[in-house]
Amino acid sequence: MKEADVASALESFHPATGSIVERLLFNNRLLVIIVCALVTFVAVTQLGRLTTNASFEKTIPVGHPFIANYLEMKSDLPTPNVLRVVMSSKGESIYDPEFLENLRTLTNELIALPGVDRANLKSLWTPNARWQGVTEEGFDGGALIPDDYQGRSGDMVNLRTNVQRSGEIGQIVALDEKSALVLVPLLTVESTNVSIDYRALDNKLEEIRARYEAKGFNVFITGFAKVVGD
Repeated sequence: MKEADVASALESFHPATGSIVERLLFNNRLLVIIVCALVTFVAVTQLGRLTTNASFEKTIPVGHPFIANYLEMKSDLPTPNVLRVVMSSKGESIYDPEFLENLRTLTNELIALPGVDRANLKSLWTPNARWQGVTEEGFDGGALIPDDYQGRSGDMVNLRTNVQRSGEIGQIVALDEKSALVLVPLLTVESTNVSIDYRALDNKLEEIRARYEAKGFNVFITGFAKVVGD
């Protein structure tokens, strides 16, 4: 189209034609451009304040009847936002003093992480990992790793017996008994009024993983918090 044709087309345009939206836009071109420029400027100034706002509940179908029932009763239920940290043994099984000592220090490091529900964290080394059995004296039970554990050969035999009668094989101990799990539940925002910084948590988890893998142990981490952190 020639320049003269464009000019004549503009001159023939009547400002009273078109819909209300068309008239507002085309009769106030300069104002529209200024508004768009201001909005763009404000948006650009806010770019540095953008943060990841991850929420466990945003990833689940909250309209599903089962989930709706959970949300109604969640204050009485354990949190589903759980990290699972697995350490595998360098030897034939977890019943090895070196492995158990490193599992103990790993458990302590995970307990100290911010946002962790320390009371419900579970590992071979925590008091809530227990065995129960029937003896000639009646019901008996205790912690999987007793207070008098010192890493002796007899302690390994007792630990193996405790694990096998605890029901934890397939739970915090692998079926082949070559790796052990640390179950790390995370606190909810409702209970702390503080959101978990998943990026900072992931960085700490990777630091911990690197430290133990440098010793020859394989460490695997799964869970919603790890996915968001990655």
